[in-house]
Amino acid sequence: MPAANYPVLGTLLSIMITALVGCDSRAQRSDNLKQIGQALHSYHSAYRQLPSADGWCSAVAPYVENETKEKLPPLGAAERLPACFQSNSENGGETNIFAIVGTSSVFPPPPTKAIKFRDVLDGLTGTICMIELPNRDGVSRDDAKVTPNDALIALQQVESGDVAHVLMCDGSVIPFVSEISPALFGSLVTRDGGEAIELLLQ
Repeated sequence: MPAANYPVLGTLLSIMITALVGCDSRAQRSDNLKQIGQALHSYHSAYRQLPSADGWCSAVAPYVENETKEKLPPLGAAERLPACFQSNSENGGETNIFAIVGTSSVFPPPPTKAIKFRDVLDGLTGTICMIELPNRDGVSRDDAKVTPNDALIALQQVESGDVAHVLMCDGSVIPFVSEISPALFGSLVTRDGGEAIELLLQ
């Protein structure tokens, strides 16, 4: 019986543990974004529109794990963000989940009038509203927004083996890898571009 190569076995075990931890982390990050998506829909049910790009975290946070259709006040400045916002930050006031802000996105820059889901003519299932970027440092709740171009650049810089997660307007969460084409990403960000999009998910 050949002698066991303990250094090699130890290395393989380390790789397997790292992969399992990575999968668990990605699953948790995906679930975090789903919770925010549910809260976003609860907010829309209460106000009949999406929150402003400025201060969306504070507006949506009270609806996390709360499906009320009543209007709730935004989170106070001293109140800690729910755990689902804190994907890679230990600071309760920071998040690395960003609203994608652009003239054609579901979060247009202020002072543009807030968007309603009925304004998303490309369909809720095919339109991105937020992105979770594992390679971006946490920012304050008031700065949790990114332009479509900056979101794409950050997405393209995600390390091999990791993924970013996007929140679609219907509340579903999709893992994205850095190889996505700029044309497809741009089409998914617009709310009323009229693009014919076929997104194959495996």
